[in-house]
Amino acid sequence: MGLTPGRVEGMVADAQPDGCIPCHSHLYVGADVEPICRWFYDHHATLPIQVAESMGLIEWVADS
Repeated sequence: MGLTPGRVEGMVADAQPDGCIPCHSHLYVGADVEPICRWFYDHHATLPIQVAESMGLIEWVADS
């Protein structure tokens, strides 16, 4: 994506302990949808995201 050095680490730090990183591929899908970065989920999922996933509240979609 051409991010500056340290940008990903900063985004992860900002999202901890209870946030997330938005998905860059689906930023504008609608007001009622909050896209989550799958990479962030796979590597740094916060507790609220894990709970939402276990409750079936997250729908994973393929990149568009």
